[in-house]
Amino acid sequence: MGLRVPGRAYRLLMAVASLAWFCAAPLGEARALSLETGRHGGVWVLFARGEIVPGDALALGQWLVKDPRILEVLFVSPGGTFEEGLELGRVLRDLNRASRVPGQAVCTSACIWAFMGGVRRTVETGARMGVHMATLMNDEQSIGEVKRVLSKPSGTAIEARIRRVIAAIERAAARVVADKAAHLVQMGISLRLLAPGLKTNQSDIHWLTQKELKSFNLVTIKWIIFSI
Repeated sequence: MGLRVPGRAYRLLMAVASLAWFCAAPLGEARALSLETGRHGGVWVLFARGEIVPGDALALGQWLVKDPRILEVLFVSPGGTFEEGLELGRVLRDLNRASRVPGQAVCTSACIWAFMGGVRRTVETGARMGVHMATLMNDEQSIGEVKRVLSKPSGTAIEARIRRVIAAIERAAARVVADKAAHLVQMGISLRLLAPGLKTNQSDIHWLTQKELKSFNLVTIKWIIFSI
C-alpha cells in the first residue's frame, strides 16, 4: 500500500518539488492561463489571464512558492475547466493569498471558483463576475460512463439503455453540485450562490450584482464599490 499524503500537503509538496523544472521551462508553454507578476495598487501581484485548463493550479502553486512577495492573484478569465478552477481556489487558500478581479475585467464560470480561494477577495469598480450551469460536455469521466452504457450488448431494450444513460448523467450532475457545495463551504461562501448558477444555461451568464456579491460573501472588502 502506498503512502497517503493529505491534500494540502500534497499540493505544497508538488509545488516545491517541481521548482527546478519551473525555473528552466519557458513560461506559459503548457497552459492556457497566462501568469505574470507586476504591481497593482502598489502591491506585488500575480496576473492570471486566459482560459483555465488542467495544469494551471500546479503552475500557480509554483509561482506563489517561488515568489513569496506575491500577496494577491488578479484574475481575468472567461472560465474553463471546472475541476481546475476548484483546484486553483484550494491552492490560493493553502498558500494564504488574496484574490482580486481588477476594474473592467471579467471573471466567469471556472474563474469564480478559483477566485473564491482568496483569503481576502476584492472586486474592483467596473469588474464583472458571472456564473452559469456547469457543462459535462467535455467531462471525460461522464463521457466514459455513458460510453460504457452504450457499448452494452445491442440486445438490451432501447428504453433500458436510455434510462441507464439518464442515470449516468444524473450521477455526474449530482457530483458537480456536490463538489460546488463542498467548495463553497470550505471557502466560507454562501450556499445560496448555487441557485443563480443552476438556473442559468451553460451558454448564458448570470452577472452577479453588488448585492449578491456581498450577500453571498464572495467579496470580503466591505468598502468595495462595484458597478456594471
